[in-house]
Amino acid sequence: MFRRFVLPGCLLLTELALAAAVHGQERLPPGWKQLTRSRLWKQDAAVAPDGRRVVFVQRDSPTLLVLMQMDLATGKVSRLHPKSGTSEFEPRFSPDGKHLAYVRSRGNLNLELVIRNLETQQEAVFDPGGGFAGVHSPAFLPGGRGVLFALPEKGGQSIVQVDLNGRNRRDVIAGSGMNNWPDPSPDGKQLVFGSTRHGDFELYLSRLDGSRLRRLTTHRGRDVRPRWSPRGNWIAFSSFRNGDQDVFLLDPQNGTTLNLTRRPGRDDYPAWLPSGRELVIIGQYQGGYELFLVPVPSGPKPAPGQDAGQ
Repeated sequence: MFRRFVLPGCLLLTELALAAAVHGQERLPPGWKQLTRSRLWKQDAAVAPDGRRVVFVQRDSPTLLVLMQMDLATGKVSRLHPKSGTSEFEPRFSPDGKHLAYVRSRGNLNLELVIRNLETQQEAVFDPGGGFAGVHSPAFLPGGRGVLFALPEKGGQSIVQVDLNGRNRRDVIAGSGMNNWPDPSPDGKQLVFGSTRHGDFELYLSRLDGSRLRRLTTHRGRDVRPRWSPRGNWIAFSSFRNGDQDVFLLDPQNGTTLNLTRRPGRDDYPAWLPSGRELVIIGQYQGGYELFLVPVPSGPKPAPGQDAGQ
């Protein structure tokens, strides 16, 4: 199973028409800040560790997804790789800000992992092999220990690890079903990821070596794209619940959840700012898809066993 990274024209028009119908007259929730206004298809937000810029993916043409960057102080938006003629997506910064990992298309559903040194601009590449093969959802381990990502294999999809040179592959999470969206905790001790091992996508927690696996969510909606907060007290994720896609916060200690976006239409792709007090998300709004800065509540968490806003 491979991730579809180019939307057919008819599906894109349907998505945009739905966005227009849902958000045509909507006002933003209190505290939200709209960052972009192009209305173009967007996905895969990543905030730099210094909090100065966000890199995201934008649909440039019917067959091309490009990496964009925004200066959060000035609002200036530009292409990250202006000369690139192939689709690039799923960017992630290393915790020290020295590397950027992303997925690059080589055509015909063949996707490679690129690890770019942002100081030297040199690239290391993990090649999954020929034919229909590809990597998904890269995430850096703390301390320069390597990169985790999802890799389709016979019978499902595993989470594997390579070093910063794209070498020395090691399996971390295997088992039945699809395993995706790995994200190490800030202290480097735990790993959160999504998996279909018990049906639809749910969130799971383990040690970095894949041991001591624990299920975090049990909702019938698809729980995907988890991201640890900088302090490790929340896990942001996206879930389709009650007929709507929203961004939720999960307390990894007691499993309680909080619906952060709670509005009609799709809100997805959460990415934390270094302060831990705000998230960048991508949401439907006024006929398109835009980046928003969303505040995280500073008040008390829901009591254990309470699911707020489902």
